[in-house]
Amino acid sequence: MMNTRTILLGLSVSMPALAANAAAQDANPVSTSGFVDTSMFVPIAGYAAADDQVTFGLDQVEVDVEVTPTDDTTLRADFNVFPAAGVPTADDLVEQGYLEYRTDSGFFLQAGKRNAPVGAECIDPVDMYQYSYGQLFTSATPSNLTGLFLGVSSGDFMAMAWVSNGWDMPTTPRAATPGLRLELGLDKGHIGLSSTYGPAASDDPYAMVDLDAGFELGSLTLLGEVNVGSADDYTLTGGLLTANYAFTDAFSATLRADYLHIDAAEATDQASVTLAGLVSVSDNFGALAELRTDLPKGADPVLTGAVELTAYW
Repeated sequence: MMNTRTILLGLSVSMPALAANAAAQDANPVSTSGFVDTSMFVPIAGYAAADDQVTFGLDQVEVDVEVTPTDDTTLRADFNVFPAAGVPTADDLVEQGYLEYRTDSGFFLQAGKRNAPVGAECIDPVDMYQYSYGQLFTSATPSNLTGLFLGVSSGDFMAMAWVSNGWDMPTTPRAATPGLRLELGLDKGHIGLSSTYGPAASDDPYAMVDLDAGFELGSLTLLGEVNVGSADDYTLTGGLLTANYAFTDAFSATLRADYLHIDAAEATDQASVTLAGLVSVSDNFGALAELRTDLPKGADPVLTGAVELTAYW
């Protein structure tokens, strides 16, 4: 998945800096990165009086460690804390933790917990175009998977298959869930197809197919996603379209529209529209302002605002 917001917030570095980092990696196989993410959330309309309060939050603190002891082996551990979520479990503390073995022929193996290779939106705020997640991210796709991942990459094509625990679960005995991702890289973007089916031992396994794409057209970046999922008594369909336009190297604007329909005992039909502005304050500090409207069918709109400040290294 493309992380063009990384450019807007200054995470991409100059070529001299990349060369210096590569030289440092030759001497030291350990690299670290991370961020501190804070926000102000503002309920504007559609909230009950008890929830109609401005909230200031330390949303997330993350430290990532990557070790490359040999040319073909990588160890990755991402540790994060969500202070507002209360006392975390061990699985909550470790966003990612996996080993990777890769050969010169393009074959790779990953074992452990990693960000799910599904969908158009990324999980970390430094890689997002707006403050909030879209409905497909929160309701239709997994965030992290723990299991065994096997794949091969050749030129612009990548294929990966996996067997994992249930979505976003550290352990699920006798409930393995297989999945697949195919991705084609293009000169100015990518097209990806992902699917999962499971848990295999369940009496009612859930089948999901997700198509995502991203394109960079000069200063304009487009992201699109379509998702279909079903079980015996549950069907979900949804779509997302995001457009980000970089007016300057330091400022861009994003417009996202998405739609989600869940056909179950109690049907859900909702659209949302989000407008955000991103500013790169310095090389390691970014700011974002968002205005979002959720439009549930048969109910009043919900309007929210947010300001987010993120520092990273």
